Amino acid sequence: MERVEEIALELVEEVCKVCKGSREGEDVLKAFRARARNMATQLYFSGTALVVSICAARSSVEAVEKGLKARAISELAHICNQRELTGEKAAYAIYGAAILYALRALGTISSQSFADAVRELMDNRLADIVAWQFATWLKRFSEAYIHEG
Repeated sequence: MERVEEIALELVEEVCKVCKGSREGEDVLKAFRARARNMATQLYFSGTALVVSICAARSSVEAVEKGLKARAISELAHICNQRELTGEKAAYAIYGAAILYALRALGTISSQSFADAVRELMDNRLADIVAWQFATWLKRFSEAYIHEG
């Protein structure tokens, strides 16, 4: 079974690999770093269901739902290449998809659709704890790999 920190590290490495090199990709990286820095606190206080809903509202349900359907974490990094999602929107999509991917990979949730995942996450303290641990690692790795400026 994978560990929370392994999933977080692999995601940040993949996002950096896929998004670096273009102006649009660099914008996604900066926005993703900002999301990783800010959303961990929101996860802790408001819960996972609300955070993934915010991510979907600021990007798209379909993009965030990729976290439930992806076979490999590298698929999530390619969200930054979607023309309809740029900058902040792509960053929210990657962040929300990453949370759902991690929860599914760790066996915390089993949903296959966004709506079912939100229902499964409501009042799910175990999912909130796992998501917060994942978000904490994601924040640290994002700060280490993606530099401001």
